[in-house]
Amino acid sequence: MLREAVKVSPSRSEYRDAETSLLEGVFTRGDRRLCAVVEDAYAAAAAFDACERAPALATWLDVFASHGLDPERYLIERSNRAGQPWDLVQSPSRRSSWYATKLRGR
Repeated sequence: MLREAVKVSPSRSEYRDAETSLLEGVFTRGDRRLCAVVEDAYAAAAAFDACERAPALATWLDVFASHGLDPERYLIERSNRAGQPWDLVQSPSRRSSWYATKLRGR
């Protein structure tokens, strides 16, 4: 009876630990300077392969520091008018639709 009353499609949620979320955020908003970081982290055996193994955050942070990069800088909120790393990609989507999606998520 309760199932019939609630007409909501089933939802699925996933949980990521804070370390993985931090790295995902950095790589999502990062720039080409992260190429060298990824190479050096890989050489230092820091994994970032799906959810099978937890990333070695201390190793990643050491590699960021060795390149003079602060990962937190990539995570600051940006204005919708500020340039984004993916602006160079040709897309049929418009920036205004991305911004509207961002506002709906708040």
